[in-house]
Amino acid sequence: MKRNKLSEHTFPMKTFLQVQQEMSEEIRRLNRDKAAWQLVRNAVPEKDHFELDEEFRAVFQSIGHIMLSNGPKELAPIKRSLKTLIDQGASAATLDPYELGPYNIAMLIDNISFVTDDTALDDVAEIIRMTVVAGANLATNKTYAGNGGAVSSDWLCRYLGMGLTVDWRLKYRQQYECCYRIFPWIVSTPVERSNPLNDFLICLKVSDEVTDLQEKVMLAMIGFGFSPYLKDEEWQYDRFFAHLWDLGERWSTLLYPYEEEALKPYINAFVPNITAELAGKIINSFTSDNKSRKFFRNYFSLRPHWLLQRIVGSTPELIFNLVKRNEQEMLVPFLKNYKQTLIALRDEKGNSLLHQAAMSRGPMENTIQLLRNAGCSLQAVNGDGLTPRELAEKYRQTGLIKWLN
Repeated sequence: MKRNKLSEHTFPMKTFLQVQQEMSEEIRRLNRDKAAWQLVRNAVPEKDHFELDEEFRAVFQSIGHIMLSNGPKELAPIKRSLKTLIDQGASAATLDPYELGPYNIAMLIDNISFVTDDTALDDVAEIIRMTVVAGANLATNKTYAGNGGAVSSDWLCRYLGMGLTVDWRLKYRQQYECCYRIFPWIVSTPVERSNPLNDFLICLKVSDEVTDLQEKVMLAMIGFGFSPYLKDEEWQYDRFFAHLWDLGERWSTLLYPYEEEALKPYINAFVPNITAELAGKIINSFTSDNKSRKFFRNYFSLRPHWLLQRIVGSTPELIFNLVKRNEQEMLVPFLKNYKQTLIALRDEKGNSLLHQAAMSRGPMENTIQLLRNAGCSLQAVNGDGLTPRELAEKYRQTGLIKWLN
């Protein structure tokens, strides 16, 4: 029996729920340990806070010297010293935040790429976890990123997106596994102006050695309810949206899943950010080639989809534009699932979709037939009282007139 190709690209709900459970449990453990540390901290006389915190900072900063000189295999003693200090109530809140200043937690995440020993990677992960528990400021600690500073979540999402490549920093699966391990501890802390999912997608370069983990990162971010785009990110260029399709059908399925109860936090975060400009870029990303058009037609035709519903309800001008551009494949899922709404659509001049086809240039015969088969009326009149046929005559589209009788 021939296998339906789309069945290979349905949303992996079972894996999603497993990842969501793993992330939730990890964050609960982290919060429990934070609460336990806070009790210890509160019991320490305030006059002793400064000395404990300064000692913690000095020990943590020594990691930078180890990374640059002796190599990262000597982290076990640092880990033990930091644990002793944290058990005494020391805080990590005084780590220097500046990207060009002394060593901090963001710099340690950046330096994961220097660590190749499995035991040392475990030590790095545990040091990061302890430092988060002890109140490290993830919103201010930065590492140098070429044009300024990047906070921990920014740098971590770059690593997770790029995976293992010859022209990037991570070279071994164990390094990526370390990044995946610390991921929930870092991104579960809200940081102003940070958008982890968008950062991940910008850098996403599917890496065969860690594709399974890259997909889990994507599923985890969906579970956290991150939106892939924000309204005020006007800088996002057209090539970025085409890049998302270039990643393959699998990633489009993950990015635009059908609505399920467990996915509502993600969809509820996503939908309000779909401006007219963003919707246009999403649609255009599927018109780069015939393969992407075919995927759009087949995938979004399965049943009503929240993305198409948003476009029909808030930016119907995009539907008119698809007709004008003769994008028949792209029109199919709209006509299949929102037929009555599309039949009733009118632009500011009272033109229906069939009016738009009648005055458009190019071989519009198949598009006209598609609209007629969907039920678009040949007798509808626009604001000037013209039917589609009369409008074709006005624009001297003589080749289309017979298709409008």
